[in-house]
Formats: sequence, C-alpha cells, structure tokens
Amino acid sequence: MQYTLFQHQTDTVNFLAKTRAAMIGSDPGGGKTPCIIEDIQRRLNANPMSKTLVIAPKSILFSAWQDDIIKFAPHIRTSVATAPAAKRKAAFQKPANVYITNTDAVKWLDQQQTDDPLFFQDFETIVVDESGFFMNSSARTKALLKIRQHFKYARAMNGTLIGGPITNLYYQYFFLTGSYDVGPSFGKFRNMSMIAYSKPNMPQYSEWKNKPGIEQIMAKMLAHLTIRHALTDVVDMPARLEYTYKYTPNVKVRKAYEQMKSIARVELEDHKKNKTKISAVNASATVAKLLQISAGSILNENHDYILVDPQRFDLVTDLILQYQQNKPLVFFNYTSQRIYMMEAANKAGLKTSFIDGSVSATERNIRVQDFQKGIYDALFLQPMAASHGLTLTASTCSIWSVPIYRGDIYTQAQARNYRIGQKNRVTTIHIEAKNTLERDVYRKLKHKVSSIDLLNEALKE
Repeated sequence: MQYTLFQHQTDTVNFLAKTRAAMIGSDPGGGKTPCIIEDIQRRLNANPMSKTLVIAPKSILFSAWQDDIIKFAPHIRTSVATAPAAKRKAAFQKPANVYITNTDAVKWLDQQQTDDPLFFQDFETIVVDESGFFMNSSARTKALLKIRQHFKYARAMNGTLIGGPITNLYYQYFFLTGSYDVGPSFGKFRNMSMIAYSKPNMPQYSEWKNKPGIEQIMAKMLAHLTIRHALTDVVDMPARLEYTYKYTPNVKVRKAYEQMKSIARVELEDHKKNKTKISAVNASATVAKLLQISAGSILNENHDYILVDPQRFDLVTDLILQYQQNKPLVFFNYTSQRIYMMEAANKAGLKTSFIDGSVSATERNIRVQDFQKGIYDALFLQPMAASHGLTLTASTCSIWSVPIYRGDIYTQAQARNYRIGQKNRVTTIHIEAKNTLERDVYRKLKHKVSSIDLLNEALKE
C-alpha cells in the first residue's frame, strides 16, 4: 500500500488479521479507512479472486472510499454502485475487487440475493462504515442482517461507538457475530443492560437508562471483537480549545421567545389537567421552535421561513471576520439559518460556500477541494450532511451557530478539522443566547437529556 501506517493503524490491521468479525471503534479522524484498505489487500494477496462489499453513507462513497483506494492502493479495482437500480446493477456487473455502495442500497442487495442465489459469489468480506446507521430495528437493518450470511469476514466502523443508550450496540454487534455475543433478542439485551424509570411528574412516561457500570461490563464482553484508539493517545495532535460565546438576545428575539414559551406552557398545563402525557413528538416540535427563534428565524405552518431578527447572523459574521485567517467551519441546523448567515457574510465581503443534503457528491468534493486550497474564507456545514468522510484540515476554527441534539453527530462534525493531518491548534466556539434553551441543549450533548426534559427546563425559566 502506498501509505505508511501509524503504529495504531498497524495494530488495527494486525487485530483484523486475527478475527473474522471486528469492530473498529477508533475516534473520528483517526484513519480507520486505510486499515480496511490494508485488510482488503491482505485478503487479495491470499485470494486474488476475493471480493469486498463496502456499505457507507452516500456522501463518502467517492471521497472517503474510492478516492482513498485509488490514492493508497491504485492496483485495487473499485466500482461504486449508486441509484437508480439499473445503475447499481451495472456497477455490480463490472469486474472489480471492491464494490462500494450506500447504506440505503441494502434492501436492494437483499432483493438481489433473492432473485439470484449466486449474486454474492466470490464475495468474502463485508465492510459497514458508520455502523451506527444500523443501530435500530429498521427494514434497512433487517436487510443487512440477511445478506450478512454470504460473507466470511465482517468489519464494522463507528467512530462514536461510546456513549448513548447501551442498546445502540445491539444490532451493530449482532451484524458481526449474530446472537453469539449479544444474545438472540433485543428485548432481553435491553432488560439485561438497562433500567426503566418513571418520571415523577409524568408517571405515564418511562425512560430507559443504562445500568450503573454496564459500559465497563459490555466493554469486557465485546473486547475480543473490538479495537479502539483515542486520537490524542496515538497521534501527537495539537491543542483543541473550546469556549462558549454567550450574548443577550435583543428585545425582539426575547419577545418572540417568551410568546412561544407561553403557548407551550398552556399546552403542558392542559395535558396535566387531562392526565395525559405530552408526546415526545410534540415536545420536540416545541423545543425546535424555541431554538429556531433564539437563532433568528422560524418555520411557520406554511413551511415558510420567517426572519425574527438578524442579531445571531450578524454575530456569526463578526466571528468569521475575527477568525478569518483560521478558515472557520460554521455549523447550522436549518436552511434559512444558512441562507441568512451567508447573506450577512457576503455583505461583509467574505467568500463562502456550503455543504448540506442538497449538494451532490460531485459538487461536494469540488467544494471541499476548493476550501482546502484556501479559496473560501468560511464553509457552512449542516452537521448531518457533513459529519462523515470530510477532511477539512485547512480550517482551525469551528463555530456552532446553533446547538444540536445528537452527541454522535456533534463528535463526528468536530472531527472534520481535528484529525490526522491537522498541525495547528483548533478552536471551537459554541454560540449561546443567554436565558434560553440553548444552554440545556449543549448540556444534553453530555448528559443525554430528553426533549421532554428540555421543554420542562425551558418553561421553568
């Protein structure tokens, strides 16, 4: 392979060589993909006819898989299979060593094995990148488990394996070894590893929490399948500084925020009076509206975005100007936020671009390359769309214009500029409007507070 592995990567490759099923749980940015490429190379050395199936998020099929294989092992032939079905089928008919497709293709793959029992002939290894996409009992997960039987070797990759409900591990490890390590039933696994608690103020609502010490027990139980390295333990990484930029919302934002709180308080009191519980869906919707208002814009009933006030967007522009030499990555949740922030930045003479779910894989790669070349002053990123497979080490500053709920997505997004190859100190800035729900959402990233808890916290203020 045309790449010199770090010691922790060599250790990972050697671990893979000793087992048919393995989970690579190393930190995002720690270089998991080269380990798999070397593993594939060793398999090909032993059997030149061996084929590998790689299943990964659509956004990284080319940038993090085909491009890396071409870069590190150009003699390995690849074929990328994307929708529609006819295009996928043609890709699998091409001669190749590695076939790369997206997570949504697993149901199509399941159908292929039904239609053609020899479809997976000569395939030896299946690799699932970002196995967290398969942590729930969805049709997609069930299809993956059905095609697993055709492969001698199984590899899973998840840089945010640690944290969250312990049950998130069940289907990811069931994929590797079936019921052998985690048992035949999700329900039994949950009962063994978690406890159901009733909320004092909402007895109808139960919340499952990890049993004390279960993480350590599970780590020992699954150690023979798992290899994990913390990035800062194995690579001499520069410092990473984090701080929260707190500001006082202006009168217009505060008025809109308090009006929404009043509406939510009435709804909650009605549920208590009628002895019914407010659903998680309703709570999440209200929380989302409060967060949108504090960030400066809100989606109305007609799905139109309404500008509340540009205060937040102007603040983001000021921070970009302050850290312009650091090429900030600016994270946003909603399209309107991105549009308003980019308008403000462009008015200030800044050259910017963005990546969200609307950007094609080809255009995405172009924007990443242009950013790395220094063409843009800042890059706006939607965390879900940009949390995997992007190397943006030209940036040494991340600005969270709004908080997000999911700790795994946050961790992945943070690794876009803090990963192998970063030589300079990285600064992360969390923007927080004082006396709003944003404080609690940032807290949720560490303490796993539910949407209903967040709503109750907001109404206490």
